[in-house]
Amino acid sequence: NPEIGEPITDTVDKMKNLWENLENVLIVLTDRKEGSKLQMRDFLLKNRIPFDAIDHNPVGESETGKVFAHHYYGNCNPGKY
Repeated sequence: NPEIGEPITDTVDKMKNLWENLENVLIVLTDRKEGSKLQMRDFLLKNRIPFDAIDHNPVGESETGKVFAHHYYGNCNPGKY
């Protein structure tokens, strides 16, 4: 399992701001294998990073199986929202 690293402050702040609005659903997408998803869950909880789901949409799946969202934020360019 590759290490997750340190939280990206700008991204965590954005997630916390989004979390305050109950209309938002925070989905963490990862390409990690099933066992590593537990590592991601533990990382999020330990660092008090809000989320609703990991790698699936709890509101409903799309026909393609891809997670649909209105906005996507990534770790490749965390400062640009």
